[in-house]
Amino acid sequence: MGLVVGGLSLRKNNSFKNSSGETVTVKTGDVDSDLCSQFTADFIYSAINKSVAYVEPSEIKGIFSCKYYTSYSQDYYKIGDGKTMPGGPWFSLVLDNLPIENQKKGNEHLGYKVSTDPQIKMENMVVRQEDGNVNAIYLVINPNRFISIRRSSTTVISNEEHLLLAARVAEKIQGKVSFPLKKNPVEIKTEKKEEVGASQKQTASNFMQFLSDKKWDEAVRMMDSDAGDKESWKANFATIKSLKVLKVEPVYQEEWTSSRQVYKFELEVSVSDQGLQMGWENGKNLRWVGLQKNGDVWQVHELANNP
Repeated sequence: MGLVVGGLSLRKNNSFKNSSGETVTVKTGDVDSDLCSQFTADFIYSAINKSVAYVEPSEIKGIFSCKYYTSYSQDYYKIGDGKTMPGGPWFSLVLDNLPIENQKKGNEHLGYKVSTDPQIKMENMVVRQEDGNVNAIYLVINPNRFISIRRSSTTVISNEEHLLLAARVAEKIQGKVSFPLKKNPVEIKTEKKEEVGASQKQTASNFMQFLSDKKWDEAVRMMDSDAGDKESWKANFATIKSLKVLKVEPVYQEEWTSSRQVYKFELEVSVSDQGLQMGWENGKNLRWVGLQKNGDVWQVHELANNP
């Protein structure tokens, strides 16, 4: 669902108004989980001169994100049979509480080059693909907490803008914003929160069944990730030797809407050595599957290994 983000508010004590209108003060060097309110559309426009047309927050516990669309339409994706799904080109900030070392190992296993960039004034990890394009940038808050900055393509923000945005997000985290503040010139559309939709437990179970059957292409087609992330997920799934669902249950139902649901899976898994570096364990594993309805289709929006 879309979210209106208010005017940019950068104070020395790093305070901001969250989406509920409450004042939140964040300790310098860390961030609040309400990323859309802390890093507003105004902040993005001020940071890299890129206007934002639509903002989409995600508040699944343990993984918090804010996706910024430079344009947005209800029929952006064509999915066959005359059906469409909403969307547009985007870039995002994602807050995760996972070991940064595992992210480094996982990206290196995929053949990506991992380095640091001196213009980013905090501990960082810049991940580049074989073609030299930036895949993701990680801002390391502590060894088990980081913000990653991702994008749908190099056309939505260039490599230079990707690095500049990371540098200026780092400034905000450190409470040392050095650039002038401007108002995002585009009016951001909003949507009202909808009623809870019918259970999509079978959809989530179908996704896990594809993993059990080693049908990686079918599994990633159920995900609403961009093409690059889907390839990364396929590499991750390919480390699975066997997977069996022991239990599935709906969770966080108080946060459900007609377009968002979450399910917790208890799995029995066997993986290769590479899988052990990508967050899997041999034996019991827990996974949280966040589903999102895009148009008329429910898709896997998040796959997390912690609540």
